[in-house]
Amino acid sequence: MKPRGSKDSRPVNLDLSTIKLPVTALASISHRVSGVVLFASSVLMVWALDASLASQESFDQLSSVLSGNTAKALLWLFLVTFSYHALAGIRHLIMDMGVGEDFKSGALGAQILFVAAALAAIAWGGRTVVTQVTSFSRNGLSDWLIQRVSSLILLAYFLFIGFQIASGIDYTSWRALHDTTAMKVFTLLAIGAYVSHAWIGLWTVFTDYLTEYMLGKMGNVVRPVVQIGVVLLLVVYAIWVIQVIWS
Repeated sequence: MKPRGSKDSRPVNLDLSTIKLPVTALASISHRVSGVVLFASSVLMVWALDASLASQESFDQLSSVLSGNTAKALLWLFLVTFSYHALAGIRHLIMDMGVGEDFKSGALGAQILFVAAALAAIAWGGRTVVTQVTSFSRNGLSDWLIQRVSSLILLAYFLFIGFQIASGIDYTSWRALHDTTAMKVFTLLAIGAYVSHAWIGLWTVFTDYLTEYMLGKMGNVVRPVVQIGVVLLLVVYAIWVIQVIWS
């Protein structure tokens, strides 16, 4: 055992460009990065939902904005990121069932993930560019269960919303859909799943990277500040969605 207070003399290589990561590590890192990107884009998603339900004029303005090439490209990037994050989550679900846990199978699963994500990117490109349209419970098992269940809820919600948008729904039908009790409950369930999923995922990222080991003593200051900021944002998003749906 290393004596208390002694310095760790093990070599540390912080130049990531010189490190050759295995495909499984790339899949894991990109899964986390995609989660952070989706969290950062949350404000745009909630704003778009708010604007789409405000009025016919607001719905038409949003449709006009989304019909531009720049908006289509950004929408495509979001859909690709979401698809990758969802596919990576499904891969983790499969591994949780004991399938593909060894290194060889894990590498194959990561390669399949990248191929599936590329196919999703191509498919979304056809729809959006070519056409005109700290943890909750402090318990590892509970956090794992929340992450998996919330990911399935979010996948179902976004697939349903994506189908409605791809079908060319107009404002009247879009508003009528969101006026139903079932859709209100579904949306509230989705925002609840999003808040829990985002917090647990980001908490994992923060505790892995915003640490004293990575940032020095500042890590113990930066991490809680960032965590508090994320909690406040998640609360704002939840209240915003509730206000939009039930106003």
